[in-house]
Amino acid sequence: MASALEATVTLPFEPEYIDEGNDCYNNVESCALYRMLPANARDYVRASPHLLEYLHIQPVNTVGIPLFLSELK
Repeated sequence: MASALEATVTLPFEPEYIDEGNDCYNNVESCALYRMLPANARDYVRASPHLLEYLHIQPVNTVGIPLFLSELK
């Protein structure tokens, strides 16, 4: 019998959960946060929807939209 995988995650901020009243994950174009992202970030979010989920728990009202870099240098 397989056991469940569990993990404890510590974020560098207090998660802020915002319910926009729509389905951002199945229709990203309807998501206000998605529309605020720079074009290159939108491309990555469409390819990797978990990034939008992470952005939705970030306190964007406090810290703003994070700078998006596709490559670390």
